[in-house]
Amino acid sequence: ALALMANWDLDGLSADLPRLSAPLTLLNGSDDGMVPPAQGREVAALVPDGRAQLLTGLGHLAHEEAPQRVAEARTNIEMARLLVLKTCKLIDEQGPLATTDMIAATKTTIPLLVQNVIDRCMQLHGAGGFTEDYMMAEAFNYARWCRQADGPDQVHQMALGKQIINRYSGE
Repeated sequence: ALALMANWDLDGLSADLPRLSAPLTLLNGSDDGMVPPAQGREVAALVPDGRAQLLTGLGHLAHEEAPQRVAEARTNIEMARLLVLKTCKLIDEQGPLATTDMIAATKTTIPLLVQNVIDRCMQLHGAGGFTEDYMMAEAFNYARWCRQADGPDQVHQMALGKQIINRYSGE
């Protein structure tokens, strides 16, 4: 990889950038010692629809500086996926009336997990996570909306709690 990077033809790339028709956003860590933010701004200026965005507090490999956040997000996504699959399987086997507890658990858990994953992404992108440059702010708002659309989480949680108590108390 180092040999490949050492032999890059940056002059050729610089000559081609003004012909790029797609929007380009270059992300630079504010503490990047390999590609200083000023150089990122210079390269972005070569592209007709180019922009440079600064990621405050991160270096050259911003995505590798917070791998625990990636692991947490992946784990939450897998938990959500499994909950949805289990709920769907039970609905298919027992019908929706017999699985209202799993449906309530899914309705409250999935939007919250999604909202938390999106929040972590927004944290990694700093203030950029709140801009229209990324879809994160819109996705976060939609996830929050989903937590209200079919009734607030607390209503579903209260109903779910009563079902669980009744099931295990013999009522």
